[in-house]
Amino acid sequence: MGEVEKSLWMKVEAVLYQSTSLLASWSFFLMDSSTVATESPTFKWTYDVFLSFRGEDTRTNFTSHLDMALRQKGVNVFIDNKLERGEQISESLFKSIQEASISIVIFSQNYASSSWCLDELVNIIECKKSKGQNVFPVFYKVDPSDIRKQTGSFGEALAKHQPKFQTKTQIWREALTTAANLSGWNLGTRKEADLIGDLVKKVLSVLNRTCTPLYVAKYPVGIDSKLEYMKLRSHNLFEKSNKFHYRKQHEYESDTGVYMVGLYGIGGIGKTTLAKALYNKIASQFEACCFLSNVREASKQFNGLAQLQETLLYEILTVDLKVINLDRGINIIRNRLCLKKVLIVLDDVDKLEQLEALVGGRDWFGQGSRIIVTTRNKHLLSSHGFDEMENILGLDEDEAIELFSWHAFKKNHPSSNYLDLSKRATSYCKGHSLALVVLGSFLCTRDQVEWCSILDEFENSLNKDIKDILQLSFDGLEDKMGHKIVCGESLELGKRSRLWLVQDVWEVLVNNSGTDAVKGIKLDFPNSTRLDVDPQAFRKMKNLRLLIVQNARFSTKIEYLPDSLKWIKWHGFRQPTFPSFFTMKNLVGLDLQHSFIKTFGKRLEDCERLKYVDLSYSTFLEKIPNFSAASNLEELYLTNCTNLGMIDKSVFSLDKLTVLNLDGCSNLKKLPRGYFMLSSLKKLNLSYCKKLEKIPDLSSASNLTSLHIYECTNLRVIHESVGSLDKLEGLYLKQCTNLVKLPSYLSLKSLLCLSLSGCCKLESFPTIAKNMKSLRTLDLDFTAIKELPSSIRYLTELWTLKLNGCTNLISLPNTIYLLRSLENLLLSGCSIFGMFPDKWNPTIQPVCSPSKMMETALWSLKVPHFLVPNESFSHFTLLDLQSCNISNANFLDILCDVAPFLSDLRLSENKFSSLPSCLHKFMSLWNLELRNCKFLQEIPSLPESIQKMDACGCESLSRIPDNIVDIISKKQDLTMGEISREFLLTGIEIPEWFSYKTTSNLVSASFRHYPDMERTLAACVSFKVNGNSSERGARISCNIFVCNRLYFSLSRPFLPSKSEYMWLVTTSLALGSMEVNDWNKVLVWFEVHEAHSEVNATITRYGVHVTEELHAIQTDVKWPMVNYADFYQLEKLQSLMIDLKGEMWILRNFFSNAFLKKCRAGPIPKQCYMRQIMIQKQ
Repeated sequence: MGEVEKSLWMKVEAVLYQSTSLLASWSFFLMDSSTVATESPTFKWTYDVFLSFRGEDTRTNFTSHLDMALRQKGVNVFIDNKLERGEQISESLFKSIQEASISIVIFSQNYASSSWCLDELVNIIECKKSKGQNVFPVFYKVDPSDIRKQTGSFGEALAKHQPKFQTKTQIWREALTTAANLSGWNLGTRKEADLIGDLVKKVLSVLNRTCTPLYVAKYPVGIDSKLEYMKLRSHNLFEKSNKFHYRKQHEYESDTGVYMVGLYGIGGIGKTTLAKALYNKIASQFEACCFLSNVREASKQFNGLAQLQETLLYEILTVDLKVINLDRGINIIRNRLCLKKVLIVLDDVDKLEQLEALVGGRDWFGQGSRIIVTTRNKHLLSSHGFDEMENILGLDEDEAIELFSWHAFKKNHPSSNYLDLSKRATSYCKGHSLALVVLGSFLCTRDQVEWCSILDEFENSLNKDIKDILQLSFDGLEDKMGHKIVCGESLELGKRSRLWLVQDVWEVLVNNSGTDAVKGIKLDFPNSTRLDVDPQAFRKMKNLRLLIVQNARFSTKIEYLPDSLKWIKWHGFRQPTFPSFFTMKNLVGLDLQHSFIKTFGKRLEDCERLKYVDLSYSTFLEKIPNFSAASNLEELYLTNCTNLGMIDKSVFSLDKLTVLNLDGCSNLKKLPRGYFMLSSLKKLNLSYCKKLEKIPDLSSASNLTSLHIYECTNLRVIHESVGSLDKLEGLYLKQCTNLVKLPSYLSLKSLLCLSLSGCCKLESFPTIAKNMKSLRTLDLDFTAIKELPSSIRYLTELWTLKLNGCTNLISLPNTIYLLRSLENLLLSGCSIFGMFPDKWNPTIQPVCSPSKMMETALWSLKVPHFLVPNESFSHFTLLDLQSCNISNANFLDILCDVAPFLSDLRLSENKFSSLPSCLHKFMSLWNLELRNCKFLQEIPSLPESIQKMDACGCESLSRIPDNIVDIISKKQDLTMGEISREFLLTGIEIPEWFSYKTTSNLVSASFRHYPDMERTLAACVSFKVNGNSSERGARISCNIFVCNRLYFSLSRPFLPSKSEYMWLVTTSLALGSMEVNDWNKVLVWFEVHEAHSEVNATITRYGVHVTEELHAIQTDVKWPMVNYADFYQLEKLQSLMIDLKGEMWILRNFFSNAFLKKCRAGPIPKQCYMRQIMIQKQ
């Protein structure tokens, strides 16, 4: 063969190998590409945010801070260090990326040096394209241009990857370029805290817009039927376009145009409810969505339509854009939204100018957009040229009865003796939803005599209209109807009883035109706004009872407030004290959050009616005044009053006070002694009072149910009285790092949860009384406790006992076996734990009932000799004894008799050299972990139930179980793609019984399809991981394709070892509904992912074996059942194309047609051949 021909065929081999490798790594992208256009992402995201980062660069700094900031805001974050031991990492990560609404990619100096990070990035970019996932890049101390152009450290890293990952390197480059071109956050010279703050705001904004459906109704009766009707009538509204164009702006666009649908009908008929349901139903099909509620009233506010334009732009673009006037707003909407496929719902429109300002033209929005409007006026819709107008009718008879019943009887049907009355009542409502709700609520809990009287009165009315029903109950009135009543009181604003429109309130206050008629004022700006008002603006409002002010900054000091006020809610009150002549004699509620208040003077001397006070975040407040006159006060909130140093003793004598919240009063040093007489107190919060040293006597707080004392870092002693609070349900003392003493005796009969986690100086736990039968959770993690009292036996309903990180814990009491309800016993990190109790008094009952005590974790217990109690493990399903320094495993002989349901046995990192032969008696055992048991020499026979065994790092192991062949050949009832068995071993070669072994990392088996034949595929690989790192290793993945589709992909991490690893995976070849041929291909491909420059991995040998089990097939079958083909040696390229039909699609996807034609016509070297091994069924 000539040099040219030899060179050509070397290139053909390389290209074929690369294309096949590319298929194995990225086949899910090819598989999903056909469904991108037809399937909209209507599923619910499992995670809010997925974090992709390089651990060695940012795990302990930026990433951890960002993770914490997101979690503090309630964001559900996926971060890969949360994966549990033994989980399928690659499958889990890929699934997590797919199920995240947002991916944040933190590019750092060494990001590109990890092939794992780059694979993550490719998955993320693909999910952005196929599922519309939001991707936010963060450039942490790197130049975005280095990522975009692959220069600097990114270029160097990719150059190092090139020899091993030739094809994938190009894909990585494209993903890096795409990500770098996205709008992101560049740290530069900014403070990390500022960047994290901005990023969290953006995440919250996107999540609120994309992941939070609208609340529809408490009882959405009739909604489903209306949606089905709309679906039949308004096909275009629900239609998902199957054709997409890809714009230069990288946005998918539907072929269908902008479609406008109007819903019209009388007030209260259910238009808004239906619009909300429609919005939730189809919102996932659009790039962005916005629901503007109550447009009619909102537009009446000061600059109302401009405010609505701002809201619309913010909801769609998640960017604050200031709209100065309507014309400017129209241009911004038209220019910024014309390329976006959006869903916009305008609720309760009553004027054409509202439509013209918000959805004026179809060319304002991108192709495929949908506009839905609800209104009472059909003419508005036709005037604006809506495509479809639907008259929303009332409920039918059955639906009306059901909705009425929910409100009248709190169930979906009437009580039997009220059936006729219910039908009579609903007949008056004529299917009107609001009337049914109001009438049902009004009649609820009334007897039949009252029902008859009310219905008779309505029957005798001359004007039997819906409004007569609505007027039965003032509580049932819509806000709009109440507003109409008020507006009808007078044409002069100052003579109306209630003022709530910003423009009306502003006019009355500026002109000082209020009168005695004004009883309530609500001044609520969306943003902080400065107002020039008259200092005497409230002088004439002698009957003002309600005053609500939010986001308003008055230019002058208010000099007068009327004594008639009953409730003041004034957030951000900017005066240090109230006006001189204002008394609080009629005040019931006072809410001054974020105020500048410093003192109340003598105004609290006459406040007997006061029930509610909230001064939270009033950072100028230094002292709480005398509250002795406020004898009816029920709730007092002083959260984060950081300058508050003292609380008047009168507060602790208020016998009607139920809530006292001092959370975050970081300057508070002590509470008054001997004055704690709060007999009605139910909730007391002293968390983060970091200077507080003692808890006072709480014996008089006999009704206390919740006591929170988080992070009181100066607190040393808990008063004895706390131990005898009979109604206390929750006692939380987390992170009180100087706490040394608890009450000596605990008699808390109602207590459900006791948490002392992080009290690192607490050395002893008190005696427990007999009556503490309610406690479910006892959390003593990371305390200095040395032992538990024997009285712990009285916690008979305890579910969880947590002792993680108790490094001083020596032993557990014998009486722990009396905890019949215990399910979880957690002792991880108890480094000097002596031993588990080995026996108990015969009079003592067993620890657990058959349904309880399911898991016990004893990780890192340094136990010289482990003894198991005779019956204490009789119902365990999981026993975890990792790192217990066990040198003799004979205790398993006892366990096999007393733990018949043990299914998960974890013995990693111990010192025994052998395991007892009784292992096969654990008939439910499916998982056995023996990782890094360096002295273990052999593993006995295992039960047939075993599905997973991890013996990596067992360097002395010389023999695997004798029955391993029989075990993996057993039929498994699995769904397609699940793993049947998995074995990880060290120092063991590929078993001899494997039918086919090779040194190629791409192995294929062909099998004939018979409906009644059961097959199990076993794949095995031997490899060596070299390196000096004790923490970083390599990742090996196994990918199996059946009938040209990815069956499953599994990945495992491995640390450097002197011996070779052997990894064996088996799975049932259940084809299910897959398309099959007479002959079908199975491809098995192993790949190495090296995560660190100090580590390298080399795969030495591979094996494949297919077992068969025939049912209802003749025994004299002579044709071949399995065909093993070694692909890397080729007889001729034509043979590859003809014989390997299953792989032709690989060539078609990755080779040009011109290249294939040349290969068909070109000369074929005679020296190359295809070797086939035929195995016949005997």
